[in-house]
Amino acid sequence: MIQISPRSIAALVCVAAGVSACVPDPGRSERADTEYLRIVAAEDARPAGGPELEILVEGTNHDLAFIRHASVRALGRLERPELLEHIAPLLHDPSPQVRQSAVNATAQAFHTSQDAGTVAALLLDRVDGEDDPAVRGTLARSMGRLSVDRPTRRRFAETLVEMSRVGDADAHQETILGVAMGLESLVRRDADEGVSPAVAERLDELAVYPTIMAGDPDPARIRALALTALRNSRRITAQRILSALRDHEPQPATVATRSMDAAPPGQQDEILRRAIGHPLLQPVLEGFLRLQRQPLTTQACRYLEAAARAVADDETGAFAPIGALGMDSMDRPCPDLEAQQSLLVGVASSLGGGDIPWQVAARAFVSLAAVGPENATELLPTFLDHPNPFVRGYAARGATLLADRNALRTLAADADPNVRTAALSGLFSLDGHAIDVLLVEALASDDPQLLLTVAGLLEGTPAPDAAADAALDAFLRISAAERETWRDPRRALLGLLATTGRAEQAPALEPYLTDYDPLVARDVAALLTRW
Repeated sequence: MIQISPRSIAALVCVAAGVSACVPDPGRSERADTEYLRIVAAEDARPAGGPELEILVEGTNHDLAFIRHASVRALGRLERPELLEHIAPLLHDPSPQVRQSAVNATAQAFHTSQDAGTVAALLLDRVDGEDDPAVRGTLARSMGRLSVDRPTRRRFAETLVEMSRVGDADAHQETILGVAMGLESLVRRDADEGVSPAVAERLDELAVYPTIMAGDPDPARIRALALTALRNSRRITAQRILSALRDHEPQPATVATRSMDAAPPGQQDEILRRAIGHPLLQPVLEGFLRLQRQPLTTQACRYLEAAARAVADDETGAFAPIGALGMDSMDRPCPDLEAQQSLLVGVASSLGGGDIPWQVAARAFVSLAAVGPENATELLPTFLDHPNPFVRGYAARGATLLADRNALRTLAADADPNVRTAALSGLFSLDGHAIDVLLVEALASDDPQLLLTVAGLLEGTPAPDAAADAALDAFLRISAAERETWRDPRRALLGLLATTGRAEQAPALEPYLTDYDPLVARDVAALLTRW
């Protein structure tokens, strides 16, 4: 980690202000710190040219390695291929840290380029001349980042396989990690192309890359990347998936669960069983996500029932996410509908009892509204009057499924904007523009998500004048805060004005032609031009 002295912080102020004489003549260390801060300031300016770019170029020739490192890193972050002439010489720098940054910068400079043939040859040429494991890993990873033609991708893949070995042994782990990242990226860029048998064999070997030192995350990451590449290239086997589900780290086991569709149908049930019974939370969650996407068979419903029991018996709260997903998945009828409804009633009725988290109970209520509406109607008042606004939000979802307009109108006046948003969306799905009076009233809110939702619902309203007046008032009101994060609701309100507004509203919008947000200014210009 680079340490910057307090005195050099003062130097940064001087650099930013363009004042060169406000710091006394420093020693070598202080001069280096000051030079580093000049580079940081120049990098932050994202220069297209001029003095700031000259600072970065000059820094690549500095006698201190950390200055060269910072300079070439900054040049790469500009993502401009024409800067390669200043980056490439540092691929041969005496410092491994600088060479590593130069490799990264080389790939980053061509990150958005569709023709990286020149730089591809440059990286390939460096492989034989580089002996540092970390730099070789960065070379491997960088090859996966480039947009190149198929022959070059194939050559990259062959080179990465060669880099992953030293004789008959594995290369250094830092290199192996880069190789796994590079191969995964190459496959992801063009999954339809597939991989050669040699690449598939090496990926299969890396899928069981051993962990030597406890607590080291990189071996598990290597295994997960290799499994992902095998899956995306359609080279993963059911045997490899089942083997990965015995992994003691969450990443490989999770990728294995996500790869279930690649196995023959006759083996997918066994993979799902092992995933749901896994001792780690992540693959279990993936297994329940899988249940959400498939028909609820008798066995699947047993898994969901087991999840509910696990939550009820758990005192740590660790099973709450599993129980929540399980209850979400029961929004379709099980073969034994009576048992399913009984389970959902029991879980939903536990709200506030302390044994089951509210998230699980609330999701059980929504699923009950879908498969057992009569039972859900009896429980609705408990959710409707709950002090937790998130519970009332689920009440709105359940009331929508029950078509309970009275409950939704109550929730549409809730103190919490998220609850109002859910209730109004539910009412609109039932009654459409018949609730436009409520929607127009909601435009008096200052909640961004509520405004965004209501502006969308009011599109096509049969009462455009009322909607336009309320939309303009809301736009002017929230624009006064000048918040960068309010772009989406402001643009949504302008979109509503585009379909409902009138030319006499133009003077109120003219000041926003120079708005602090360029996209909002563009929208205003387009709207005024139309009017």
